[in-house]
Amino acid sequence: MTAIAWRGMSIEEYAAFERSQGVPVLAVHGFYWMRVRPFFYRPLLPFREYPAVSVDYPARALLGGYQVAVPPGEGSNSHMGMLLFREPLAYSLGGLAPSKRKQVRKAAAEFVVRPIDDVDEFKEDGYHVYLSFLDRTNYGYKSDRREKPNFDLWADSVFSAPKILVFGAYRDGKLQGASISRLVEDTVVSSTMFSEGQALIRNVNSLLLHALREAASETPEVRQIFISMASNSGRTSVEEFFLVRGCELVRMPALLRLNPLARLYLRLRMPRRYAALLGTLGDEGDSRPETLDPEARA
Repeated sequence: MTAIAWRGMSIEEYAAFERSQGVPVLAVHGFYWMRVRPFFYRPLLPFREYPAVSVDYPARALLGGYQVAVPPGEGSNSHMGMLLFREPLAYSLGGLAPSKRKQVRKAAAEFVVRPIDDVDEFKEDGYHVYLSFLDRTNYGYKSDRREKPNFDLWADSVFSAPKILVFGAYRDGKLQGASISRLVEDTVVSSTMFSEGQALIRNVNSLLLHALREAASETPEVRQIFISMASNSGRTSVEEFFLVRGCELVRMPALLRLNPLARLYLRLRMPRRYAALLGTLGDEGDSRPETLDPEARA
């Protein structure tokens, strides 16, 4: 397996990259927010704890609200759930359950994992893999990438960011799966993993995740790996893939501020959504749909 390594990215660089991907990111006095729904915001780095007094929220949140993880003992009124691999430096293949270890070893005998440096290679080979992923999952987020020109534009935006790490799994020299991630401060943020259907059956995603975790274990500054926000409606198949491989569902105390009218409307008309915001019930998610495969958000 070819060595995989990140170049560290500041939160300012991360915000610029996310904006280039069409993510609505707003800076308020140096604090970065992401709009997850109309007039509702969470920090761009949701896994960070922020003292409530240090947070300047967007003006538009007055019409909706915001939610931020706070340190223990700071007047929290909700929880934010997220999927994290913690203590990444302690990772080893031998620490996986025997069945998961076997999957990685079998996949490693078939596939070669290496960084992808050539955007033209990714455009050509990655497009067909991405189409296989879309056809299999009916994945709706950014579905315009089904069109080759739009996929190429996305590839250009990813590869134009010098600190984004893209690596792929190859069989007989042909790309079968890809992973996109970045190191923001001390956290590896995994944003995208997709694969060809037959390669998925042959456990290529297990190998890609192993490569990600192994690279993190060899990078001293990495404190954790962030996979995604969690669903409060029970384990999805995506979450299950990560959880049975050592990922943790972390529930962080959070401060939730809602416009009084918005709060009343949610309580009366959308009680499950309201419970989800509190972190007790329902489908919290983000604005992106779940898939039926362990392939993450693009």
